[in-house]
Amino acid sequence: MRRLLKNDWLYTAGILLAATLVNVLFTAGGISRESLLMVYMVSVMCCAAVTHGYRYSVTCAMGSMLLFNYLYTEPRHTFAIGSEDDAILLGFFLITAFISAALTVRFRGALQASRENEQRAERLFREKEGALLDAERARMKSSLLRSIG
Repeated sequence: MRRLLKNDWLYTAGILLAATLVNVLFTAGGISRESLLMVYMVSVMCCAAVTHGYRYSVTCAMGSMLLFNYLYTEPRHTFAIGSEDDAILLGFFLITAFISAALTVRFRGALQASRENEQRAERLFREKEGALLDAERARMKSSLLRSIG
């Protein structure tokens, strides 16, 4: 379990790094700031999909917001927010990121529960099928013995 947690933190950091590198490339291409924020949104959803637990997605969302604030809002390379529009944009980003992460984590949990239920149903079916076959064999044996004897 401990190894899994370490891997999840590494995945979270790697996803944030990858999103930031993509944004650096997009910035060089003249892509708008709002589109850069969407790259970070996708990174939060990816984090929710590949890690185990809500805390990694929340960490990814907070890290994304801080990175975007530090790199792309004025004044740059500070954590100060220079305009009300940027504050609103970052606030809505966090709300949307938290909701998306929660939904993705829930979906993943439901998918896991569905898989477990499917396996349980298959196991029960096989057990029931085996019991029916045993009962049918016993009935046939009994019928055969009656007809012979």
